[in-house]
Amino acid sequence: MEPYERITRFLREVRRALNRVSLGEAALAALAILGVATVAALALAAALGLGPGRWGWAAIGLGLVGAGIALWRLWLRPRGRRAADDELALWVEERIDGLQSGLVTAVQTRAMVAAPDARPLGFSATLAREAAAQTSRGIAEVIPRTLPERRRLKRLLGVAAGVGACMGLLAVATPELYTEGGALLVAAPEEEALADGVRLVPVAMSQLNLEIVPPEYTGIKPRKLDRSAGDFEALAGSEVRFAGTALYDAKEAYLALESDPEGRWALDLSADGAVKGAFRVGASDRYQFVLVDKQGATIHEKAWRSVDSRSDAAPEVELLLPESDLEVKPDDQLSFFFEASDDYGLDRVELVIEDETGHELDRHVVRSPRGERLSRGDEGVAVARLELEPGDSAELHFEAFDLNSLSGPGIGKSASRRITLYSPEAEHDRLLEDLDRLIDRMIDVLADRLESPIEAKETLRLANYVATGQGINAATLRLVADMTTLVNGFSTDALVSDELRTALREVRERQQEIADQEGAHLRRSVLGTANVEDDVMVMLLFEANNEGASELESGVLRLHKLLDESRKDSVLDAGRELLETQNEIMDLLKQLKDTKDPKALEAAMKKLKKLQEKLAKLQQELDKLRERAPYENQNATRRPSDNQKSMADMKSTMDKIQELLAEGKVDEAMKLLEELGKNTQELMAALQNDLDAGGSMSAAARQKAQEFSTKLDELADGQRGLKGETGELDRQIDERQARELQEQAKQALEGAKQQARELREQLDGVDDQPLHPSDRDALEQLREDAAALEKEIARGDVGKAAELAQKVAKQAGALKAEVHESEERELDQRRLDGLKAGGDKLGEGEGKAEQLAETLEGLKPKPGEGLEPGEQGEAQRLSERQGELGKKLSELEGALKELDKDMPGLQQEMGEPLEQAGKAMGEAKGELDGQRPGEANGKQQEALEHLEKAQQSMQQRMQQKGGGGDEQQTGINDPKAKVDIPEEDPYAAPRTFREEVLKAMKERAPDKYRDAIQRFYEELIK
Repeated sequence: MEPYERITRFLREVRRALNRVSLGEAALAALAILGVATVAALALAAALGLGPGRWGWAAIGLGLVGAGIALWRLWLRPRGRRAADDELALWVEERIDGLQSGLVTAVQTRAMVAAPDARPLGFSATLAREAAAQTSRGIAEVIPRTLPERRRLKRLLGVAAGVGACMGLLAVATPELYTEGGALLVAAPEEEALADGVRLVPVAMSQLNLEIVPPEYTGIKPRKLDRSAGDFEALAGSEVRFAGTALYDAKEAYLALESDPEGRWALDLSADGAVKGAFRVGASDRYQFVLVDKQGATIHEKAWRSVDSRSDAAPEVELLLPESDLEVKPDDQLSFFFEASDDYGLDRVELVIEDETGHELDRHVVRSPRGERLSRGDEGVAVARLELEPGDSAELHFEAFDLNSLSGPGIGKSASRRITLYSPEAEHDRLLEDLDRLIDRMIDVLADRLESPIEAKETLRLANYVATGQGINAATLRLVADMTTLVNGFSTDALVSDELRTALREVRERQQEIADQEGAHLRRSVLGTANVEDDVMVMLLFEANNEGASELESGVLRLHKLLDESRKDSVLDAGRELLETQNEIMDLLKQLKDTKDPKALEAAMKKLKKLQEKLAKLQQELDKLRERAPYENQNATRRPSDNQKSMADMKSTMDKIQELLAEGKVDEAMKLLEELGKNTQELMAALQNDLDAGGSMSAAARQKAQEFSTKLDELADGQRGLKGETGELDRQIDERQARELQEQAKQALEGAKQQARELREQLDGVDDQPLHPSDRDALEQLREDAAALEKEIARGDVGKAAELAQKVAKQAGALKAEVHESEERELDQRRLDGLKAGGDKLGEGEGKAEQLAETLEGLKPKPGEGLEPGEQGEAQRLSERQGELGKKLSELEGALKELDKDMPGLQQEMGEPLEQAGKAMGEAKGELDGQRPGEANGKQQEALEHLEKAQQSMQQRMQQKGGGGDEQQTGINDPKAKVDIPEEDPYAAPRTFREEVLKAMKERAPDKYRDAIQRFYEELIK
């Protein structure tokens, strides 16, 4: 480092040390002056009293001036003098011996020696540098921070400390000097008279002490504010207790609120002027004290004291997981994680589940923190318990409640998550829509290939051909990628046909092969690695493009045809769902008519809404099908407008049914529902005729199949109705026998009631604390079943009561065994004793339940016993009807053999279900002959299930191409509309025509005609 640089750095460090010392001196002097001025101002205010005491501000002003002078003299002015290096060098030479003006000389010659010009200096530069080096060596051992004089700093520190100590002693000895002096500094100079007998004063209450007691539910300790000015912040609902001293001789004291100018609240006023009172914090407000003196004059405070009310914020609750909406399956078990917090403690956290309309499906407590400020956890949800149907959704969220018992609990709500029950139908529809769009993109690529400028003999345009081919090849590869995605989707779609799945896979593989081959030609041409002449390369590209167009066109036609068939299947599936839902609604309405149960009405209204949705779905499926085929290609005997009118009428009927149910007119609603069922069947028959037109079956065979299906439907309907009547007869018999049993065996039932009561009390006495959590749940279920058993005995339903008693006995025995196993593993003596006692009580409960079941079995009437003549006659009539249905089934089995000739394999599919249905019908008739309608009803249900299985098989077979081949027939699948995939030779002739067609497809047309033109040209190409 050069001498001049060392000298400059030395002076800079000396200047910094001097500035620090002078700043400390100035700050200490200013603090001492301000401290003395503050004490003087407070003392002057206290001495002069109310009003004149505000002259104390003059002392504070003088103190500020003195502090400013101290800062100027001790810091700012010396700092400015030391800014010049030569002045600072002279100051240093006065304090360091031996420098002999070398430091000043070095500072003055530094700039001249370092100048770049060659002006004469008047002295030797070398000599100047040597002198500077000698000076730098002289100051090398000098520490800059030791040069400043610090004696004045120490004196000022002592003065400031003394002033601070005096102020502290005054605060301890005479605190009123600060409180009252400060109040007098800001007090009004004099009283103001408002009116006769009313005075306005700055302050009427001094030495005000506050105690703020928060609401009990917060658990917060009271807070004290001594010597307060009266302004405070508190939680709404807090109680504020205060005490102070009246500054005027008064006989009464009141509290006034700014929000209620006319109101006055009396306070406790003692003879020595002490005032006490309390009030509760509501909303933010301001208050003041009002005194009434001995002469009856009212003294008001001029200023208001503020109350800042802070409301108890609602809890915060966050749904942590899952982070997004879910698609679920019926057997899924879901877990929802939450975190809830509250500033004063949580009371509970609830999980709320709502349907799509906002109606609550379930609400239950998942946590009860009871005062904890933070709670985390999770709650499981079984999808099956929500009773959602495929495609239905439910919204789930958490709600947190705090402990606020004053204004009501605050409620925090988390974000919602939507769970949607997986619908194979919806997934299938989405995949079909994707396939529809894929076919449109295939047509675009086909048009590009047909419009390609590649010609077999134009070798000079090879570069242009390569550029065009690269674009088409890239588009083909994108098509292949889309097909791969769709193939993966179809692989898990149970509703798609194997034929469509296979066709899409084969089309994709063929397009992949063509794209790979064409891409190889293009790469060789671009890279120049081809071993063939240009004319051969042009021919290769030409043939690859022709092959791609041919394969793509055949793929479009093949997929288009299979898509139409899938659309037809979707239409028929939607119609069947419509009929099934109508049957479910009819069952609910019958239940509603018999029981007047509000839950049945709610379920019926929900099903009715579903019925409307299914009708809309049917309409959508028909619209999608019509988009793929122009109206003039559909069956002329049944136009879409007819079906649309039928569905509009059905929707109107559904709305009317909904209105009747809301008005409680169940019978009228049932009549309309029956009419709706007939209309639906007619609509489905018409749709079936339209969609089946153009099939491979003969007209006679199709007629025979339709007649067989109708008879099978009639047989199933008859069996369904007979089952309902048998069940109704069984129910009436059970109710009558229960009434008779209550009258005849009243004493026996009273004994059974006593036994059930003792059983329930025995189970209630089991201590559940030592039990494993799963055993506690089992014990809780056992208690619920015991309570239900007691209720059934009270109702006189001996049959159900006997079943429940047997169930309770088995559950008690199983739980007793579990408890004994826990005893063997338990090490804690206290829990072991509890387990032993619980096991003993469960054993006693098991014995009582078995004894009660035996008693109830003895009271039950035997099947067929005690039937009245009218009931016996009704059972015989039902038996005869069951026999007639059995004969009809035998006739159907004979017809099935004949129909199998036209529909091979049908007997193999339907023979087993019909045989099992006949067997169950015979058993049901036998039970009815034996006067046992209850047992007969179960057999009838078994027969109905087999018939419905046969119906399903028949419907699936008839959905396959089964229409007639009449020459005059037209339809969506008209045989005359079928186009075979052309071979290479016949394909060449219409090439120009197809090119023109596809070119026209891409030309601009008015927007409102675009979709119609697209469909028209698709059909024209075929």
